[in-house]
Amino acid sequence: MNSIIHKKIPVSLAQLLLRRLLLAYIAFALAITGIQTFIEYRVVRQEIIDNLQSMASTFSPGAESALWELQEALLNSMVNGIGANPVVVSVDISDSDGNISASWRAPSGLQASPALTVQQTLYHNDGNSFKLLGSLRIASSDAVLTEVAPQNWTGR
Repeated sequence: MNSIIHKKIPVSLAQLLLRRLLLAYIAFALAITGIQTFIEYRVVRQEIIDNLQSMASTFSPGAESALWELQEALLNSMVNGIGANPVVVSVDISDSDGNISASWRAPSGLQASPALTVQQTLYHNDGNSFKLLGSLRIASSDAVLTEVAPQNWTGR
């Protein structure tokens, strides 16, 4: 009988170290990339919130005046102007009873995210006291965030 003897070729120490180091390096690179992606996502999210807050602060005096004087055309013009910003998906100006006085929605139909929504209370100062007029609400979407974040990562 012919018997073939199968010998196991021993794995060299160099091959063993190379495999382990390569796997460790890949795991480390993936972990660092994941952490960096998470940090960049948070930075872009905060930039969008800051942008929305800045717009709310900028437009609130005009919205207060237009709401006090019941200038519907001006309110509609304001919500359209705010909506021209690419990160905005919805704008609402409502009176103190919660009735919407002017509204704008993105043509793309993206849904507003509660985490990316800024609300500014609108008041009228009559000299002696402040009267609550309503609110200005500006919102963005998670879809906008996921679109903008990779652009920041690639430097576009």
